Amino acid sequence: MIFAAVLVLLAALLPATSASGQAAQRPELTVHRLIKPKSIRDFIRRGERAVVSCDVNCNVVMRLVASRRVARILGHPNSRVIAKGVTPIFEGLRGVASARPRGIVRRWLKDGALSGGFSFKIRIRAFAAG
Repeated sequence: MIFAAVLVLLAALLPATSASGQAAQRPELTVHRLIKPKSIRDFIRRGERAVVSCDVNCNVVMRLVASRRVARILGHPNSRVIAKGVTPIFEGLRGVASARPRGIVRRWLKDGALSGGFSFKIRIRAFAAG
């Protein structure tokens, strides 16, 4: 168990290498704008969206992360990610990345259990497309 944790830590610290042995670079991600939903219904249907572009072909991972307190209320005691989405973006083109709520979060939003509102952080990362 400890050995596996050490391997994960080393993998995170060492630079990733490609098949040719050269260090792989992370794609440069540009977030042009965020598209905020106008209502809860719009948030359930479309999620939080962002217009992004990459300098190379990449996959954009967008996550909405809630606070620990909100995650506990929503029934996610081990994971704070309340919405996630993966979008392929082609080199030099703009695309719309989105993260839609899933599972119990979506159900609670539909039922109005979270009518008081909650806040979350938006995390956007890009990974080179394989």
